[in-house]
Amino acid sequence: MKSFTYQNRRKKDYFEGWYTRLVDIENNINIAVIFALTKNELDPHAFIQVYDGVELTNKYFRFDIREFSFSNEVLIGDNSLSPSNLKLDVDNYKIDVVFEKQVPIKKYLGFDSAMSYLKLFPLVCFQEVNIIDGKYKGSIQIKDVINKSIGNIYMEKTYGYKFPKKWIWIQGNHFNSNLKLSFSVGYIPLLGKYRKGFFAVLHSEGKEYRFGSFNLSRIKINKKTDEKVEIIIRKGRYKLLIEATTKNPIILVGPVDGGEMILEVFESINSNVVVKLYKKSKLICSGTDNLAGFEYMY
Repeated sequence: MKSFTYQNRRKKDYFEGWYTRLVDIENNINIAVIFALTKNELDPHAFIQVYDGVELTNKYFRFDIREFSFSNEVLIGDNSLSPSNLKLDVDNYKIDVVFEKQVPIKKYLGFDSAMSYLKLFPLVCFQEVNIIDGKYKGSIQIKDVINKSIGNIYMEKTYGYKFPKKWIWIQGNHFNSNLKLSFSVGYIPLLGKYRKGFFAVLHSEGKEYRFGSFNLSRIKINKKTDEKVEIIIRKGRYKLLIEATTKNPIILVGPVDGGEMILEVFESINSNVVVKLYKKSKLICSGTDNLAGFEYMY
């Protein structure tokens, strides 16, 4: 999986991270795990964040940067992540699961990337969708409770030297219909100005719909409240409507300039997201997800 591979774009002042969600509704498990490193010149290190959407906590585990390596998998200390499995043993969390039935996104305009050809541009931050949906099975221990767990996975990665000036991120693969969504929009410096870039990948009944700055899609963002946003994307005869409302956001840690890990990122993995896709005036598909990922940093 090319999009999973360690990019290693810079020798210093750089970050790269892999984000994986595991959701087992039956056993009340809702966890996001981040494997990452920062090459910030003043504070280089590897780290793992574990965001527990049930306990509503996020824990940051720091490692010497020499404990990070990549071959066909990410290794941080004794913990590992690959496109086919996750092994984690930190504090109260022990996870040993394998991934099955992964659904990658399709190649678009000749590029195996959520950003299509924009991945070639000199941007400050890049994002890839590795697995938009899939299944996992194995063992998840939280504190003293051990579960034989089966659930859904989502995996993506980001890399660069800082997060955008402002952004919105939405992810959902627990819709009440057969939908999967990954969406991101951000303001980033390019050619001396801050410019808005975005992509949306929507899967419905085996069909993939792609929207983004790379295919002349147009986007409108309507802030309804401090917790709620409406996003309208148009491309040709298609209109994608996304309405997201955050619930119980928790502070994660993200990179500022030079990959320094001091940015407070508010993320919820219990958000409500409603999606509707139209072709002209005809509704093609729709769904609601009450376990969606949502960062509202706009």
